[in-house]
Amino acid sequence: MLHLPNRVKVSKSIIAALMSLALFLAWGQCREAAAADPEVQELQSLLSELGYDAGPADGELGPRTRDAIAAFERDQGREVTGQFYGTLLFHASVALREQELAQSPAGRQREAERQRLLSLSNEEIVREAEAIARHQGTDALNNFMSLLDKKILESLPVPVLFPLLVPSINAEQAEKMTHLQLQPLSYFPSIEGVKQYQLDIKEDPTGIMTIGQFEKLQIRASRLSETIVYPGTFGDISIFRFDDHASVTGTWTLEDEQIAFPINVSTITCRKSEGYCTVSQAELDIPAFDGGDDAYSLHLTTQDYDIINWTNSEIIAQRERECRVSTISLNSNTNEVFEFTRNNNSTNCGSFSLPQLDKPRIARLAPGFDLAANWWKERKKRATEFVNPRVKTVFLQDE
Repeated sequence: MLHLPNRVKVSKSIIAALMSLALFLAWGQCREAAAADPEVQELQSLLSELGYDAGPADGELGPRTRDAIAAFERDQGREVTGQFYGTLLFHASVALREQELAQSPAGRQREAERQRLLSLSNEEIVREAEAIARHQGTDALNNFMSLLDKKILESLPVPVLFPLLVPSINAEQAEKMTHLQLQPLSYFPSIEGVKQYQLDIKEDPTGIMTIGQFEKLQIRASRLSETIVYPGTFGDISIFRFDDHASVTGTWTLEDEQIAFPINVSTITCRKSEGYCTVSQAELDIPAFDGGDDAYSLHLTTQDYDIINWTNSEIIAQRERECRVSTISLNSNTNEVFEFTRNNNSTNCGSFSLPQLDKPRIARLAPGFDLAANWWKERKKRATEFVNPRVKTVFLQDE
């Protein structure tokens, strides 16, 4: 069985090239169907040990496993997808080690200290942090900060916390730094600008920015300056056929539904002599709009479909599973490619049954450029709501 990496952290500046390269490398590779995926089995075992109901470790990505993944992602503060990807194994392994440590004598002592710190006022926390920074140094201070609840850290003023973490910065410099961060959202870099920003996020206009407000400010600025990535498909869909070979590249869209990955590229390669079509797909995972993660992630998958009909005008291939049957059609006369997914069993779909489809799901392969452009346009339009409303009209005219 060929396994491609499911989730790879990549640089924004090379993401488009990676998508094209990934499809090229995946082109023509065979991925045989298997009853159980060992990586999914491992994840199910890890999630069960962590207290999530992932069901038996049978390697099937059923509803209980997807629900457990979603719950784990939610508890970890990650974007909730309910999907399997390779780095989930790493995150679950780390979480299990942390759980085992927390249950050890050292872990229980650490938790008791954390609870003591949570009982202190912010002023008491600052005094204790100052004493640690002064007598024990940065490493001890970082350990101290790691014990504090995130909500308390977020409520501390930037001019107070930054000088403790970065001794080369004093309170006045930290305050100027936060003022400068206001400029991408068209707030004037001043105390008055801080107050306007605080009012706009519906918080008290104190004129002193907290760590939580600063993080929100950075997220908003990031959404205004995101790197826009388009799939490498332009013009019309074109099916290439030569002898017993056929291929086509495009972007999948779903009728009447929103796809999970709006930026995707798929290459379908069919070989009559080998009896199957391989669908190689690269899907770009964009950071959650309100999330703090700026990294893009690339998901790579390959699936094989058995060819059931091959004529001069149309190729039909099918992939059958216990719950669903998916059929792809490549019509070279009309240059149209569709995938039809329907229920395979109306009453019994195994212990990990997928929900029944109300109607067949129809996906169409289309040129991706315009679709991606419209998606980014809507996202950018939403991001402009973060701009200082007092100058938004001018900002939009400049855009």
